[in-house]
Amino acid sequence: MKKVFFCLLIFLVYQNIKAQSANEYWLSVAAETKGIKDYALRIEPQIRFEEGTSSYKSLFADIELKHSYNKILSGDVGYRLYANEKKRRFYADVELEFKTKLIDKFKNRFRFQNDHEIDKSDEQTFRYRFMIEKKVFKKKLELSAGVETFFPLFVQKSMDTYRWLGGVGVNLPHKQSLDLRYIVENNKSKKQGWQHHNIFSLGYKYKW
Repeated sequence: MKKVFFCLLIFLVYQNIKAQSANEYWLSVAAETKGIKDYALRIEPQIRFEEGTSSYKSLFADIELKHSYNKILSGDVGYRLYANEKKRRFYADVELEFKTKLIDKFKNRFRFQNDHEIDKSDEQTFRYRFMIEKKVFKKKLELSAGVETFFPLFVQKSMDTYRWLGGVGVNLPHKQSLDLRYIVENNKSKKQGWQHHNIFSLGYKYKW
């Protein structure tokens, strides 16, 4: 199974080197707590930088409430508050999770999001993300790989963005964890066609 993840990583690297690309760097800190049974509240500020610029690209915080219906099905609603833009985002997720003897998690996330920006029309998007996860080294590390697609709604456009994802999660003492992720994002524009850039993400999470 480790060989499968290694092959997926090689595929991501190939996606990276086959064309010129720009880099982004994402840093986040998340705090998550369980309130009433089967509910969890998460707050996650994040800052994003783009290579070649002197200031950050985006600064925001996600506030999310999640409800687990059973071991397979969960749902959540979230609100993204931007600090550097006159923009807001609401989103709602449905997630299905399965496991097998070889793979610890098959995760399917279906998301509807609405982006609101002052003096502009709202934009609605449907997103689908598929991830597989495998714990190794006595469950201290969690390898992950997947793909995510973006479909604009209520406009005459087809899929305009997709991402390849690969990462490593590190379990730390006292309910802490680190998530290192490499993402290849592909965007479609009318003038330039498909363009891609690399995203390097580092996230810290604390649960209590």
